Amino acid sequence: MRLEQNAVHRKIFSPWYDTESICLVAILFSVLVFLFCLAGISVCNEKEDFQNYIWFPTLLMMMSCGLFLSLFIRLIRRYVTRYRNRNLNLNDLS
Repeated sequence: MRLEQNAVHRKIFSPWYDTESICLVAILFSVLVFLFCLAGISVCNEKEDFQNYIWFPTLLMMMSCGLFLSLFIRLIRRYVTRYRNRNLNLNDLS
């Protein structure tokens, strides 16, 4: 017996790096990097010898902010989609 190629009941496969737990760990890591960059910027401002290198913690801070915002928006979209689907399924039953 042949399997149907376009089965409706197939589960959607999500890669391991796009799971909620990995996204939350990456968000936590980006917050820690952001705090580390704030400390680096304060050190660069205190010492005149390091003021030429303030671009590095600033760049790193901007990249961690970008990662945080990207992952946060992805998780919010996922939760909103899940909430809408749950409400649609509940409305179909009544």
